[in-house]
Amino acid sequence: MNSVQDYPVTIEDIKLAEAIYGPDVPSLKGKITHGHPSPVVEDIVEIPAELVFRQHLVDLCIDTFYVDGLPFLTSISKRILYRTCNRLVDRVMKHYRSALEEIFKIYESSRFAIA
Repeated sequence: MNSVQDYPVTIEDIKLAEAIYGPDVPSLKGKITHGHPSPVVEDIVEIPAELVFRQHLVDLCIDTFYVDGLPFLTSISKRILYRTCNRLVDRVMKHYRSALEEIFKIYESSRFAIA
């Protein structure tokens, strides 16, 4: 049943198109809401003594990167592949030093030594 005279598309055609292609994407973009992200969970794992014994000396690689103009100091250890990331207030030596001291404390508390 066509409500517009001499129009070749029927209601069944529209239903078939929706079944094949799904709903109209532009109309969905304004209606879908994003869910809340899952909370961050800290899993603290006991470091095996054998790992500490075999990898006692850690080679640490550091770099500075930017996200929207904000500086971050990142580090990764070569053998155990532990990564850290610290937000820097700005790029002055005292802020780098305090970020590095935080990183060193993490390794020292886990009985690793930075080579």
